[in-house]
Amino acid sequence: MSRRTIHLRNIHDVDSMIECASGVVDALAYVLSSDETILFDIDAPEDLSPAFLAVTNCLAARLRSQNVSFDTRRSPGMMSIMDNIRVGLTGQHGPRIIQSSEDPGSGRVFYARFQNAESERIQGFVDSFSPLLAGLPNLYEEMESTLAELMDNVFAHSESQEGGYLAGRHYADQNLLRFAVCDLGISIPRHLRKMEPTYVNKPDVEVLADAFVLGVSGDKTVRFGSGLPTVSDMTAQLGGHLFAYSGSAVYEVRAASSGSRAVQQRFPGTLISIEWPTTGGE
Repeated sequence: MSRRTIHLRNIHDVDSMIECASGVVDALAYVLSSDETILFDIDAPEDLSPAFLAVTNCLAARLRSQNVSFDTRRSPGMMSIMDNIRVGLTGQHGPRIIQSSEDPGSGRVFYARFQNAESERIQGFVDSFSPLLAGLPNLYEEMESTLAELMDNVFAHSESQEGGYLAGRHYADQNLLRFAVCDLGISIPRHLRKMEPTYVNKPDVEVLADAFVLGVSGDKTVRFGSGLPTVSDMTAQLGGHLFAYSGSAVYEVRAASSGSRAVQQRFPGTLISIEWPTTGGE
């Protein structure tokens, strides 16, 4: 059986995220014959980030839905492909690429594929990680509603047949919570152009920036878009870091600044990666 090798780089910053997106695009563009398979060459000498896990598991779901064979190579002790994960996944959605649990520098982990804002997954995620955070009033409720809206955005706006993927990990040795939500849908800029004609002739970089303005990205008939502005505000208040990659633009939030920039490599969907400081513990 012949194979086509596609390079996927672990995501630890915006540049590596863009490089990883190139591999995703290559995989989605490649049409396989019945006797061929994709071999993913994983460039990840360190741990696999939640953003990378969210992206690659969305990709795995897409390829599986199209009956495309695939496998991975490199560092078998660092990652596993499993058909069943007890936390938030069922075998019918497998296989899944997950991080090895042997990394002593990490605390709690959470992986889940979702089709909508599923309360069980939201509660499991918030129960796991909200005790590690401090500094905001009503933190549990804010985190719960934010995650619900991010997941609902995938269901309501992305038109992704596979739904989305949520990955979260507490880096106990760094006092950081990192989590990511990803889908391989139509992208935020394309969704907004469908919703609002004034965006039709605007570039992705402007459209994505507007998605972080309260009320812009929601369907005005059923919701008032607040998921992205809310998580952006929480990230700024907690002194964290957020980037959203959708279409040909990246939007980045840090404690003192935020803004978008155009990129040449288009991401076929939306990836939102978030980093919040924690108070310690496991």
